[in-house]
Amino acid sequence: MPSILFLEVLTEIKGGQRMLLDLMPAFSGWERHVVVPGLGPLSDEVERAGGLVHVMPMAQYGLLTKGALDVLAFARELGSLSRRVAKLSRQLGADVLFANSSRAFAWGTLAAQQARLPMIWQAHNLLVDAKTLHLTRTLARLPAVQRIIGYSPSATRQFHTGKGATVPLAVDLTTYRPSETNRSQLRAAMGISPETFVVAHVGDLIPLKGQTLLVEAAGQLPQVRFLVLGAPRQDQPSSVGYANDLYAGASSNVGFLGERHDVPEILAAVDALVITSTQETGPRVLAEAMATALPVISTKVGMAPDLLRPGETGYLIEQNDAAGLIACLQALAADRASAKMMGLNARRLAEDELSIERYRIRVRSLVEEALAIASER
Repeated sequence: MPSILFLEVLTEIKGGQRMLLDLMPAFSGWERHVVVPGLGPLSDEVERAGGLVHVMPMAQYGLLTKGALDVLAFARELGSLSRRVAKLSRQLGADVLFANSSRAFAWGTLAAQQARLPMIWQAHNLLVDAKTLHLTRTLARLPAVQRIIGYSPSATRQFHTGKGATVPLAVDLTTYRPSETNRSQLRAAMGISPETFVVAHVGDLIPLKGQTLLVEAAGQLPQVRFLVLGAPRQDQPSSVGYANDLYAGASSNVGFLGERHDVPEILAAVDALVITSTQETGPRVLAEAMATALPVISTKVGMAPDLLRPGETGYLIEQNDAAGLIACLQALAADRASAKMMGLNARRLAEDELSIERYRIRVRSLVEEALAIASER
């Protein structure tokens, strides 16, 4: 029986960890092992999915930017963590390592080199820290790294190798789907009339998500209701300050709902999704909204240029283009029939290209390809 060892760096469940859980059924018939830094929601879900959890304490440090303490923690544990993972790989008889986080690329790849195993990277983020990016590009050239999977071409191009494979983010089409029942019930619970045009934005309250653009547009569209899902990252002062500025600058038609666990229901209750990010590899909510039959207005980031067909499934706008965002929202609100048709087109595209089953098949085939290449050496 083949054996795969996934490498994780968080105990909670965020976007990347949700994709790991969604991916695990692709390897039914395999031994599925997952390294985590501690017990928590993720380990609980891994075990429910039939995976075997291995706790390996590790430091937590910043990904987007790194301070001196982050660099010190990374350097201190790099050698020991890679040796521990290599040893565990041999004990388990693992056939392949799968790093499900950029923060696992370095020590995971060194472990794969030591254990002489093929390594797969799943690139969930764009790396903006120059030192981190330089190190990661160097590691990407090592022979252990067989494939780098990204949701969009930008996710794999950042590493400057020929090892990239684009597999768009997928979604469970039964969880994310249009529902008139959810729409009417949630609107009634929130005091929103059936006729009001409602727009959602989903993402952590951090500068790269660009919610300031949404708040600016909302101030010019008092007839539209805006629901902002997401919370500041309390361990990042810049995120907390950014969130406070958003709260202070928002008009009365903007509702900040915080972190929510009923995103499928909320998406089914709104009329459109807006993505205002300045950088993304996905985002996941793009696929979720399309599956929910929503038109999407997005900046030209991540998967959006490949999936959004202007006037058919939504619109693309430039970064920081408040006027463009306002014009697109006005067009959708003024012509509800066209907005609904765009949403139906988005759902059909999601059914054709973004199903979780399709994602699992494509990723498993890449892993099997890496195993075949390794076995020939």
